[in-house]
Amino acid sequence: MIDPRSKVSAILDALESDRSAYEQASKDEASKERDYRKFKGEKMLESKDGTVLEKQAWLDSICADKRYERDLARNMKEFHREALRSRQAEIYLLKTLIEQENG
Repeated sequence: MIDPRSKVSAILDALESDRSAYEQASKDEASKERDYRKFKGEKMLESKDGTVLEKQAWLDSICADKRYERDLARNMKEFHREALRSRQAEIYLLKTLIEQENG
């Protein structure tokens, strides 16, 4: 059986790394969201004559790359959030094992 105490230090280091990655991913997401909204607003002002649906289709096509970057950043943030939650669950499990060992 693996000694839970021997894993604590490594897991705490990994947790800190996970927290840093999540923090950076959160900043990246906010930055990409800002860039997307700013770009979309600027392009909206440049829209040409046409129906509302035609203008929306044009705007969607122009903004596709910025929207993709924003969505990718959002997904990376979610990935890091789940990694952090998984690490926290691992710590909880180790804590439980140590408590059981100590009776």
